[in-house]
Amino acid sequence: MFVYFIVLVIFAVSSTSGVKPCDHPFEETPGGKCLFNPMELIQATWDQGQRICRWIHENGHLVEFQSYEEMLDVTGYLNERYGSCSNWPSGGPWIGAIEVADTNDFIWYSNNSTVVIENWAIEQPNSPTFGDAATMSCEFSSYWIGAEERGRDKDYVWASSGKPLLVTNWYYAYPSDSGTNDAIFLDNSYNYRWDDCPKSCTWYELCEADPADLS
Repeated sequence: MFVYFIVLVIFAVSSTSGVKPCDHPFEETPGGKCLFNPMELIQATWDQGQRICRWIHENGHLVEFQSYEEMLDVTGYLNERYGSCSNWPSGGPWIGAIEVADTNDFIWYSNNSTVVIENWAIEQPNSPTFGDAATMSCEFSSYWIGAEERGRDKDYVWASSGKPLLVTNWYYAYPSDSGTNDAIFLDNSYNYRWDDCPKSCTWYELCEADPADLS
């Protein structure tokens, strides 16, 4: 009952401005998918997440990717609309892929087709349980490079030659001041990699309903 009340609240607070091919509260991606992202509003199990998407629209379900282009379209939309995936709550959201028994092979819930286009994080899937489901998470990687600060003046040199860095690419357009004699690491861009988790885990959800299904 509480989850149903939250869904009603979502309808009340979602924006209704603009004419779109996607029914309210879904928003269209550049590639034509209709998505609804109740981020940080409803935390639920995978089965509950599917029901929440269906409550929002009769043909709604957790987002699925039938092609590489669809995956790029959705992740690009999320980055553009919500910033990097580092803004997502840890461990979510659920997507519509479920494991076949304890095989680490996954299918899409809506049509039982094999998940061919995958985007697993390093060493995933690795859950020891069976019948797991997939989430999109924010995988972050960093690598040290051979530059160092000498003193505390934010002027960096290459450690091997002592020559100054003439070309830089700071994350915030300038180096942070974290102390004396700092070093530099190369920050990979954020991405929506997948993890697996028992369906009883409680994460957030990302819903879709294809434009053809929306009335």
